[in-house]
Amino acid sequence: MNAKKVIILYGSQTGNSQDIAERIWRRTKTLNVNSLVTSFDQYDLNGLLEKDIILLCVCSTTGQGDVPDNMTKFWKKIMRKNIPENLLEGLEFFTIGLGDSTYEKFNFTAKKLHKRLIQLGASSPIEVCLCDEQHPNGIEGAFSKWMQSFWKTLGNFFNFNLEKPKSYIHKFRLEYPNNEKITKLTSTQPANEIEPFYAKLLRNDRATDQDHWQNVRLLEFDCNTERVKYEPGDVLVMRPSNTAQNVQKFLDTFQHLNLDLNQQIRIVSNYPNEFELDNETNENLIKTVGDLIYNYFDLNSVPKQSFFENFSQISQNELEKEKLEEFLSAEGQEDLFNYIYRPRRTIVEVFFDFPNTCKSITDLETLVDLIPAIKPRSFSIASSPHVHQDKIQLLVAVVEYKTRLYETRKGTCSYWLSKLNPKEETKIPIWIKKGSFMIDLKKPLVCIGPGTGVAPFRSIINERIFKYGLAHNHLYFGCRSKNKDFYFEDEWKLIMNSYPDRLHLHPAFSRDQDEKIYVQDLMLLNSDVIFDLIHNQKSFILIAGNSKRMPEDVLATLEKIIKNNAHKLGLNETDQEKIEEFAKKYVLTLGISNQLQMETWS
Repeated sequence: MNAKKVIILYGSQTGNSQDIAERIWRRTKTLNVNSLVTSFDQYDLNGLLEKDIILLCVCSTTGQGDVPDNMTKFWKKIMRKNIPENLLEGLEFFTIGLGDSTYEKFNFTAKKLHKRLIQLGASSPIEVCLCDEQHPNGIEGAFSKWMQSFWKTLGNFFNFNLEKPKSYIHKFRLEYPNNEKITKLTSTQPANEIEPFYAKLLRNDRATDQDHWQNVRLLEFDCNTERVKYEPGDVLVMRPSNTAQNVQKFLDTFQHLNLDLNQQIRIVSNYPNEFELDNETNENLIKTVGDLIYNYFDLNSVPKQSFFENFSQISQNELEKEKLEEFLSAEGQEDLFNYIYRPRRTIVEVFFDFPNTCKSITDLETLVDLIPAIKPRSFSIASSPHVHQDKIQLLVAVVEYKTRLYETRKGTCSYWLSKLNPKEETKIPIWIKKGSFMIDLKKPLVCIGPGTGVAPFRSIINERIFKYGLAHNHLYFGCRSKNKDFYFEDEWKLIMNSYPDRLHLHPAFSRDQDEKIYVQDLMLLNSDVIFDLIHNQKSFILIAGNSKRMPEDVLATLEKIIKNNAHKLGLNETDQEKIEEFAKKYVLTLGISNQLQMETWS
């Protein structure tokens, strides 16, 4: 038997990199290749020092060029300065990056990782694969072509026939305990992914005007427990569930399975040493078939290529199988894009379109293989531990948009949250994770938070003012209209009336006048003040909000502020080229020193 082993590691924030990694792993199993797939942080780095290891890395980029959460420990280890330069000498590796070229730091994680592994002595037989969501065929555009080179190169190490793989494999199996007593957890440990705290929903109010285009909710949870403690700037993580409508569609499609929602189950890996079970499958969370359907299956997700690869293998209907295989062909990629990705068609809707293939599914195990798990969602906490005490508040924008499909597309978590009724004793599984802001609360602050980006700053500013009595809180907030989406307006006014010297609020309303006004415009109007705060008072500059254009525009504005004040630093105002270069380096240094920090989301 071939002694070589393929190690597939993924760093995934939303599940896309994990899906690609597991898709490749499944393919290796059908080719009788010895392989393992897991997240970077679950893998022991020492394993890469063994002989006959071939490494495949699949990673996405999050935030502003950051590594995914399940890759941070691995990244810190390989970036240690005391690691020998030849640590990975002799290791052959491949790299796949998933990214979006509309972001400045496109595929930054994959590029950094590829470079670092080479620095440590490893070698890569082929170029890094940089997948781009903006490609006409999405990430498949670069991925499918690169995989041809990958399989050809891997074939040099293993003796396999790509044309004759083994039949469909099941990653999971279900065990059915015999009426075990279901007990609720009574953990006293801090709430976490496996043992969350079930927080009661107290408020679910609309924060925008009724006729505003976007529905933004202010939610409040009762967290009167030692298991949930947080600091200003922290993040609340929760597990959403499927809507009753989607669950009913699913049950109607698979009524031939005669599912008993109260039937106890346990999800078990068929490859315990090769395939990592997600936390979502933990028996503390999934105890019954009902739990599986309501809380595990991501019925609202847009199916990926891997779904169609598996679905086509299952199909026994000639016409439907032919269509599914056509979607997987090079010629059918445009049809697949138009059927799935452009209209954002969901898994339950695909099931409806392929009824005969669904009837080919005769067990729940196959559905566990087919349907991805609902991933936890993270939200910046908008409340202050000192002011709001045992309550946690969130500011959540509800995702709803139209495509060519009749039904409006809805965000899995935000839409589900918007429909929850506090009067129904609703409890939601939550836990806390540290936010990305690392600040000294005693130092002055310049906060730039358009839209729901204001949430973490409400937490931080309230804490500074009401717990420590501190001034120098400068908040630049942006929205469309003063009367429609000016979040916490009354609260900010009350603070300024009560403590005039503690809060300096600069609201930009982009649609209340003919000429659009953004936070960047107000920052430039206060160029001298901001420069003094940054340069002389060493104020923290915090940016939060949508990660598309806003962060880059704010950074460009900071560069302009430095240029406008260059004369105060002794620079010759006539040498614009030198001033421009200086401003770029100045802002870059602010980020390196953590005086400038960002928390952004897509």
